[in-house]
Amino acid sequence: MSEDHSVVRGGMADDDGPAGPSPTPSARPAAPEPSSSPFNVEPRLLLVRRLFTDSAVALECGDPPSLMQAVVLADLAVETASKAVSEALGRPVSRNANLKEVLARFEPPLASAPTAGQVRSQRNAVVHEGIQPDRATAEETVAAAREVLAEVFARVEHDFATFSAVGLVKNPLIREPLDRAVADTDAREAITFVAIAYRRLDGLIQEVLGAASGTDLWPFWQPLWSDTVTTSDLADGRHKEIRRTLRVGAAAVMGPDLLGLARLREMLGSLLTPPEKWSDTKPEAPELPPDEIAWAADFVALVAYSFERRNPGFRKPLVATRREHRMKRLVSAHFVKQYPEWPADEQPGADAEAPNGDVDG
Repeated sequence: MSEDHSVVRGGMADDDGPAGPSPTPSARPAAPEPSSSPFNVEPRLLLVRRLFTDSAVALECGDPPSLMQAVVLADLAVETASKAVSEALGRPVSRNANLKEVLARFEPPLASAPTAGQVRSQRNAVVHEGIQPDRATAEETVAAAREVLAEVFARVEHDFATFSAVGLVKNPLIREPLDRAVADTDAREAITFVAIAYRRLDGLIQEVLGAASGTDLWPFWQPLWSDTVTTSDLADGRHKEIRRTLRVGAAAVMGPDLLGLARLREMLGSLLTPPEKWSDTKPEAPELPPDEIAWAADFVALVAYSFERRNPGFRKPLVATRREHRMKRLVSAHFVKQYPEWPADEQPGADAEAPNGDVDG
């Protein structure tokens, strides 16, 4: 039994993230890094993207309060985007300007302006009259908002359907595969990289929960965020119980959008099987439409961003320490480098030494 429990702390790993194949030319570019400029529109568009994503999630819930929420959030996304883009184009509006006044500032006029008016009418019915929209009305309103947002984003040369929150994520362990996901033109490869990012994020949160709760993680030879984790099988099966408990805890930390998390896991399917449990062949990635891949990458990015905001120390690479009696094992976040397209016995970095020298024992 270990006397000292697992420790997670900031590391000195490379800022470039885990090694891997070079990204292909981007067909779905991630959002540029936010800057401090008051005229930088990207952070506000990321907020819009999140508002609309929350609207879509509420629509999927389908209960009356959620349908009302879907309409209100869709309208808020339209108004926020319109004001941000108008300002970015050099036509700022007053803080108290209504949506009609904002839309009137666009030159040439937005073809979807009447559609935006319809979205606002449905929002007013919910907010001011307390009308509960039926599912069909809510779906039409969200679809109308998507149409308006597509035209508004295009005015600043962004594609709303593929605009990503990936640019908000700082930890290279998560950021690197997400960058590859939004850059890859092959749908199967793109969703595979989303799965890698999710598995790493899930493992990172599990590792942190283990350290924070004093759980002894010595049966797991590498940090739980690694792409491959060697596990010591204990006769009493305690290693399985520890991992199950940590997975449940990680799912709770990733909340509150548990329905979105369930949707993501269903979408990724067998890709969530860790490499050490693969059979002779790697899991086959599903071929999904671009908007589904963009949603999945955005969902993982927003969960990671939310986690980093609550825990700023996790924006950098981490180091986990394992102690068992007098044996110390130090493994960096970048020690294990395995990608699904490489067989386990050919993974780059498989023969690398631990960054602080050989492992004692």
